[in-house]
Amino acid sequence: MEELKSMDDWEDRLKALLCKFREDNMLDYRRSDEYKNNQEKIHNEFEKIEKLGLSREAMDAIEEFGDIENAAGTDYMEQAYIQGISDGIRLSKFFNQPV
Repeated sequence: MEELKSMDDWEDRLKALLCKFREDNMLDYRRSDEYKNNQEKIHNEFEKIEKLGLSREAMDAIEEFGDIENAAGTDYMEQAYIQGISDGIRLSKFFNQPV
């Protein structure tokens, strides 16, 4: 049981470290012109939707859809990030195998 707990602790520490790496990288992205341009595009599209004069219920549904879509995209990105690191470790192990 103690071995299982230490494995969980190790995984939690790794996840925290990867989260820190990702956040540091994302900080650079959030400062980039690409991010600013994307945010401007989102703002402009939202203004177009607001001009349609939709009901509050419809606007809430659109906002909720956007929130869910963003959360799903974030989850996918996190999994892809972790998978990339895992693949890199496996590749490194492969090249370090004795011939």
